[in-house]
Amino acid sequence: MNYLKNLVIIAFLIAALVAISFGATKSLVVNTSKPLTNAISGSFSIPPSEVLFNEEGVTVIIERRKKDDAEGIVSDCLNYHSEEYPEYKNISCNLIVKTNLLIDNSCEYIVGTLNEKEGKNIINLSINPDC
Repeated sequence: MNYLKNLVIIAFLIAALVAISFGATKSLVVNTSKPLTNAISGSFSIPPSEVLFNEEGVTVIIERRKKDDAEGIVSDCLNYHSEEYPEYKNISCNLIVKTNLLIDNSCEYIVGTLNEKEGKNIINLSINPDC
């Protein structure tokens, strides 16, 4: 009788471990494949805080807490929005760094501009070293 009780407990624990394992595997696969899917589909993975349109072009404002990979983020932003809005010849992506959410100490760390002149796209990146 005691043997049967132990067997039921062991079977229950194995079933619980299998359920947890499948849940973790699904979560791992879904969460790691999402960036790859975004890269393949060409979507810009960092949502801008503001997108402004005027006659001259598009201005995209991105707010971040860190400066990590700022040049890559701005470059990806320019490439994505130039494909998303081909009718605009001037596109600007501004990365604003906010290190403290309570105190407004934000600064414009990097400004990237994409201008089309004579059929060529020209990208300029301006970094604020004081930020």
